[in-house]
Amino acid sequence: MTNLRTASSAGNNGNPRSALGIVVELGGQATGSTINANQVEGAVWSTLIHEARVVAYFSHVFSDTAANPSTTDVLNDTRPAYQSTRDRVEAVNAQVQSLARVLNTQSYV
Repeated sequence: MTNLRTASSAGNNGNPRSALGIVVELGGQATGSTINANQVEGAVWSTLIHEARVVAYFSHVFSDTAANPSTTDVLNDTRPAYQSTRDRVEAVNAQVQSLARVLNTQSYV
């Protein structure tokens, strides 16, 4: 998703705007830490509500526990530990794409 406002200088003292981006982490990094599907979805919506227009995912997990096994890609890891996260990211991405037209309009001033 890109920010349509990046090309507009209106209201920005003539300076070009750039899209605010965020990276959402999908797995805990410290031993014993986990990030669940609800937290991932909450992070995505929170960043969009606060004007982010680029969402990326950090999908690598360095810890290695039963609840949070080490992986190089949560979104393509077929182990059951990450199934709910994969399903939720797919659902949230579809919702965001369906709202992209609204999200990319100029904010009310």
